[in-house]
Amino acid sequence: MSVQHKVLRTANAPNTAPDETETSVAQALIDLENNVPELKAELRPLQISAAREVEVRGGKKAIVVFVPFPQLKAYHKVQQRLTRELEKKFSDRHVVFIAQRRMLRKPTRTSRVQQKRPRSRTLTSVHDKILEDLVFPTEIVGKRTRVAVDGSKLLKVFLDAKDATSLEYKLDSFSSVYRRLTGKDVVSERTKQENAATCVIAVGGSGRLIARDARLVKGPYSLVSLVRNATRPLLFSLLLQAGLAPMAAYPRMDPYKRSRYDQGIDAKIVVMGNTGVGKTSLLQRYTQNKFDPKNTTSTTGAFFVTKKVYVNGLKVRLQLWDTAGQERFRSMAPMYYRGANAALLLYDITSVVSFEDVRGWLEELKKNCPTDLIIYIVGSKADLTQHRQVSSDLARL
Repeated sequence: MSVQHKVLRTANAPNTAPDETETSVAQALIDLENNVPELKAELRPLQISAAREVEVRGGKKAIVVFVPFPQLKAYHKVQQRLTRELEKKFSDRHVVFIAQRRMLRKPTRTSRVQQKRPRSRTLTSVHDKILEDLVFPTEIVGKRTRVAVDGSKLLKVFLDAKDATSLEYKLDSFSSVYRRLTGKDVVSERTKQENAATCVIAVGGSGRLIARDARLVKGPYSLVSLVRNATRPLLFSLLLQAGLAPMAAYPRMDPYKRSRYDQGIDAKIVVMGNTGVGKTSLLQRYTQNKFDPKNTTSTTGAFFVTKKVYVNGLKVRLQLWDTAGQERFRSMAPMYYRGANAALLLYDITSVVSFEDVRGWLEELKKNCPTDLIIYIVGSKADLTQHRQVSSDLARL
């Protein structure tokens, strides 16, 4: 097969001749097909749509190989081996494979085409798929979008720790390629998954275990429970109510939510409380299983993270909003409460002031949220009993 046959042009550029980068990649694929017997059968039908060089931090470059979308699964079967072989040939550049996808404009009232736009052709969906293609075969275990006061957003992507060794040297390439293709900044990180647990129970700053009947995640900070094998722990109960009950109460929302999340349910939960009570640390422990005692800066404005879970066999995507506790951000807070299914009000058991201010947060919720909002009051830093100022009996009152 010649270089011209190895490059499959799309309908947008049917007669464009291959450039130098495309010719080099196509010739490398032909050489591998001829010289590596175990790859010959898999590589013979594969083609590329285009290839581009992208500048990476530190003066380095990466090669982005665009492949026809129908051939993506076939590429995935040999992609690890193929990437190694190509990076040997292009020794100073990383190689990534991305499927060629087409985005469609949002239909308007004057559009001639009456067919609805497939969700896979939307801008958001295509950008998400580009991200998955970039890091393949590594799994994306979490995403976090930080919203600044000026309205700008930063998406942080957390990758599976089991591929840490093979990914460490490619993180800059992933970020640069994604920025070039989408115009968005991405910071790729590795998560350190610790011992698996059936339940994460409230622990505090030092990580001392305070529960007898649960296997706990080891670590310095572990707050509020989640999980299915426990007997209705706090957040599990919250999921059932916040995820399922509101959708049953408002049937008109159901079709939209289900189509948006592949026959699952979206549930928005806001986490509120005074500054310094541990709202951000709670979400970090729950979504990323980590806690950094040296990094306890106060949240500015608000940001949210997502977590996908299964509840009674139904997929639920939690959208967990971390709101700022400082007084100067109170005027902005109501915009983050809208559409919430549930709220967590946090207070610090070592601070009477934070507990007394819970009443003010409750009043704010009553003003800005519907009456059927589900509310839980949570005491954080539960292991600091020697500094406790809010007793359990007082909290129950």
